[in-house]
Amino acid sequence: MPEEQILDHDLAEILPQAYDLLAPFFDPANNWAGQPHEHLAFLALHEKFPDLKPDQLNVVVSAMKKLFSAKAPTLDTPSDSV
Repeated sequence: MPEEQILDHDLAEILPQAYDLLAPFFDPANNWAGQPHEHLAFLALHEKFPDLKPDQLNVVVSAMKKLFSAKAPTLDTPSDSV
């Protein structure tokens, strides 16, 4: 059984758009004092998808934060794709 499953299929449909929308807020190059702009990500997501409930906003932003933090390369780690 997968560790996590998407149970809200309507929410799953917006994830590709949410990824594109929220990427700049979690880009390490845009961090302020090492902190992402998570609060702005909530606002942008709510503006783009005003029908989302607060718990759905939280699920999407939390998932994107987790995804981007897992993908973020560190400056000290050389890339394996060279």
